[in-house]
Amino acid sequence: MPLSFVAIIGIVVIVFGAIMHSAILIALGVNLIVAPISYIGGTLLAGGPDTTIIDFFKGFLTFQLIPLLFLIFFVIRRSRKILKGAAN
Repeated sequence: MPLSFVAIIGIVVIVFGAIMHSAILIALGVNLIVAPISYIGGTLLAGGPDTTIIDFFKGFLTFQLIPLLFLIFFVIRRSRKILKGAAN
């Protein structure tokens, strides 16, 4: 699957999340848009012949960390709301 196709899916997910007023879908869409950029960044930062997979993940997470934190935050916040509603 081409990387631009992943970014297009991310834009569609963001638009659908905005229509549904879902912060989780918006964060997921941003994550999908940033994923190809993270892949390219991780490859460029780990471009030498003596680099390891750890160097690639350092470069990948350099770009992907903030969208992942937003996604984790919204998932935890949503699950707390669901659990609080189930307790009542």
